[in-house]
Amino acid sequence: DTPFSVCNIKHVHPMHVGQYSGNSNNHDDDEWVTSCVAKEGDNGMSCDKDPRIQYVIGSNQCGVKISRSMPEDVGNWEFRVFDFGQTNPNGNSKTVEIFTYNKTIVDFTDDRDDEITRNIELWYNYDENEEEIRSGSSGIEQVKLNCNARGGRPEPTITWMINNNDRLAFGEDLNNGDADRIFNPSEQYVKTYDPQGYIRDKASQLDFSVNKEFLQYIQNGYGINTNPEGEQFSFELTCIVDQGDYGSEELSMTVNIRRIYFRNGFDGWEIFGITIGAIAAFLLLCTIIIVACCAYIKGLWCFEDPNRRYDDANNPKRRPRTQ
Repeated sequence: DTPFSVCNIKHVHPMHVGQYSGNSNNHDDDEWVTSCVAKEGDNGMSCDKDPRIQYVIGSNQCGVKISRSMPEDVGNWEFRVFDFGQTNPNGNSKTVEIFTYNKTIVDFTDDRDDEITRNIELWYNYDENEEEIRSGSSGIEQVKLNCNARGGRPEPTITWMINNNDRLAFGEDLNNGDADRIFNPSEQYVKTYDPQGYIRDKASQLDFSVNKEFLQYIQNGYGINTNPEGEQFSFELTCIVDQGDYGSEELSMTVNIRRIYFRNGFDGWEIFGITIGAIAAFLLLCTIIIVACCAYIKGLWCFEDPNRRYDDANNPKRRPRTQ
């Protein structure tokens, strides 16, 4: 916090932090990766040894900005300031630990923050045949899934895909209307590892219901038969965690959906029974018509005694014909 003339900036190799290559009590003999010297008036200029390093110099301030950070930039950076002609050649120094790149670790958790290490099974609990909630269930299933990008720096972006269809990828920043309506993606920070909040966990959460609208989206968007006779269908859900130039990580799970098969009309046996019944009814109707015709033409019912004719006036047992 005092004025200075020169600022000496050094960076020790990340793997050598805290290890000295000499016997002195200072860092002069360390294996420095970077060593830059800035003077008054050098604010905004770059280090000759590494142009990615830009000086931030003020009357009582010495700092740097590092662009296009690399994994090797992680570690201890020493800032030492002194005046020309200062009797103490070591000047005033401060060592800062800088986190520039950290590869993220990706995992899935549920709404209780328990890790998901296997495929998951869900139920579509509405019985469309009976038009009511499936017996033994407590209602439409509600699901919350988290994709966690732990400790990523630079901060990653998180997106989701179903069956590796990147055209329909979705996430909080992608503005995919249909998927956003079904899955309600949201992001949050769940843990910080350093006081400055430089390294932290980022999570993307899906919050959805296994309802008819969900099934229609899966079928229409991805061509998946959501009403198979086997009463189960599945799809692959993938989380992509992208750290830009530093690469990306993917993690997938298989989501199995069980349901009661909706017959959507009569099944095969019912159709067979209806067909047989229709044929039997048709044959019975034909029989009745034949009997009626026989009676009309011959003047008697086909099963009557031929001696009992309606038109025999001498037959004492004849019955009068109804006009």
